[in-house]
Order: sequence, then C-alpha cells, then structure tokens
Amino acid sequence: MGMPGYTKLFSSILASTIWREDDKTRIVWITLLAMADKKGLAECSVPGLADLARVSVDDCRVALQKLQQPDPDSRTQEHEGRRIAPAEGGFSILNHSKYRAKLNQDERREYLKIKQAEYRKRKQASTKVNNVSNKSTELTHTEAKADTDTKAIRTKPSAKPSANGVLPEDSRHTRIKAMLQNSYQEQTGADCPWDGGEGAQLKAFLSATPRWLDGQVAQCLANMYASTGFAKGTRPREFLPRLPKYLHGPLNEFNREENGSGKGKSNSEFRKQETAAAVRAGVNKFLRGQTELGNKHVPAATDAKPRDPS
Repeated sequence: MGMPGYTKLFSSILASTIWREDDKTRIVWITLLAMADKKGLAECSVPGLADLARVSVDDCRVALQKLQQPDPDSRTQEHEGRRIAPAEGGFSILNHSKYRAKLNQDERREYLKIKQAEYRKRKQASTKVNNVSNKSTELTHTEAKADTDTKAIRTKPSAKPSANGVLPEDSRHTRIKAMLQNSYQEQTGADCPWDGGEGAQLKAFLSATPRWLDGQVAQCLANMYASTGFAKGTRPREFLPRLPKYLHGPLNEFNREENGSGKGKSNSEFRKQETAAAVRAGVNKFLRGQTELGNKHVPAATDAKPRDPS
C-alpha cells in the first residue's frame, strides 16, 4: 500500500453533502483520501480499510456503498456525484485529479509567495550593504580630499623662486592680491571689491613685472595713495594698469612726479608722507606675516626708492 505522506484536506468539505452523512461514512471517506496515491488509488481490502478507519467491517461496507451511489446535490456532477469506484487492488477516488490540480495551484502560489519574500529579504540586505559601502567610499574620498587640501595649504606658503629668480605665478598672485586688499581696506575702511576684472588686471600686471619684488609693489602702493588727486576708493582693476608709474614717488594731479624741493614742506606734503608711511607700515606688517610662513625671500617696503626694473 502506497502512502504519499500527507493529503491536503480542503476546507470546502465542510459545505459538501458528504458532511451530512453519518460519522462512519465520513471517517471511511477521509481514510480513503489519506490512503490515495498520486493517481487517486487507495489500495486496500474492505476489512483492511475497516481496520484503518477504526469501524466495523459491516459499517465499512455500508459506507462504501453510499460513496458509490449518485449524489444529485453534489457540487461536482462528474460521475453523477459518485465519489469512488471499485478498482484493481482497491478503490479509485473519481474526482481525485480535479482536486490534485487545485492542490498544485495552491502549492504553486504558496511557493511563489515564499520565494518572493526570500527575494525581498535578500534585496533589502543587499541594499543595506551597498549603502554602507557607498558611505564608506564617500568617507574615504572625503578624507583623501581633506588630506590633499591640508597638504596644499601646508606647502603653499613655502613657494620658492625658480632658477631664474622668478617666483611661481600662483604664489605671487595670492600674495599681491592680499597686499592690494589690505592696503585698500586700511585706506578706505571698507572691504576691497574683487571680481573677474580685478583678477584679469592683476594677472596682466604680474605678467608685465615678472622680476619685481613684493617690496617694489608695496612702494608703488604707498606712493599711489600719497599722490595728489588719487581717489582712495578707486578699484584695483582701475589703478593696476598704471600702478608701475608710482614706482619712483607720488604723482601730482597731472600724473607727474612731485618734487620735494623748497625750503619747507607744506601741510599737504606732510599729509602725503604720513599716508605713504601708513601704507608702508601696513604692507610691512603683511610681509612680516608672509615671512613667518616661509617666504623669507620677500623684502620689506622701505622709504628708499628701489631701482627701476626696466
């Protein structure tokens, strides 16, 4: 006798006409369902079935007769509602294939439901791993960038002149820009305006004076702010093109060098000297800060007129 292991009992049996039969008929029917193989064959003799169902042989025969009779109220009118038929070696359950197919559909749905749940669980776990990996990568990149930026900041002030004595352009640009902004702020009390126009004019100025020392630029600024008729609020992009003209001293309102001849100095001349001294003091303070950072090659601004680089 083949025993498949388990038989699914559909809850719809409770609404079936078989459930209106006596207890012994119902027990024999459920026993046959439990014994049936995949083809719907329950291999057994009547006494053997009676023993398995725990009913008498007579009660078993009565139950088998009922299960073989037509049932006009059965929901399944195949075989006129009969449930079993005698077969070689036992009894055949007539609607077994129908319920087996239904069982396969239910099992298939349950199988897919389980697999989908497993897939979602794996996907969720994979997403968490990817998020951790991405965050780790972002952190690594951020740390690397911070380390690179720190190295750049540390090495930038120590820029040295090249073999021909010319300072690197980016280092000069940064220092002279700071010098221009500091001088402007000290003279006007306001922040120095700066945009692309200032940047372009400063680049042109540096290109035209590749061998100038910072002290020469500072001297030009001091003389410019001490010049007659120069508006202290003039933007760097406006005065940078003519800044070299102030190398040898302040200019008058006609853009000519002012001479200091005469027996005495007027009040305006004293004010010019005070202005120039203040500018030089501010520039020297800035240059000393640069020297402490490593630019010891930068000389301070002095009262002496520097040599003409041309």
